[in-house]
Order: sequence, then structure tokens, then C-alpha cells
Amino acid sequence: MVLCYAHATFASGFGFMAPTLVLYWTNHGISVPEASILEGMFALVLATFAFPNGYLADRKGRKKAVVVGSFLLLIASGFYLFCGEF
Repeated sequence: MVLCYAHATFASGFGFMAPTLVLYWTNHGISVPEASILEGMFALVLATFAFPNGYLADRKGRKKAVVVGSFLLLIASGFYLFCGEF
């Protein structure tokens, strides 16, 4: 169950949302190159934290790693609410 939630969180955070976020951002005044920069930054951060999260899962357990990752994704996604411009 936890792994299904983790996969759904990842997929909703990047896999399913990536194409629609670009459309959303362009409709709210962000150009396509700026939206591409945002997507690239998100992918870079995701790739950067994959190894530390794997280490955390190996040392402290997979469930704790999923909880920490989900919480950080929630916080990072919450910053979109407060961004007024690029």
C-alpha cells in the first residue's frame, strides 16, 4: 500500500503533471522557455535527492523514506501557491 502511494505521489508530482503544468504556466503568463526551466529544475532536484532518499530507505526503512519524501513534495508544491511571477 505504501509503495502504491509513493508511486502515485511521484507520478502526480512529475510524470502526469509535467505536460499539464507547462500549459497551466503558459496560461498564467509564464513563457514556454521559463516553464521549461522550471521543469528542468524540478527534474534536477528530483534526480539529486534520489540517492539520499535511497540511502535513507536502506538505513531507516522504506516507509520513513516515503513519508519524508511525500512531506518534502508537499512543501515544495505548496510554494507554487505563493509564487506571483517567474
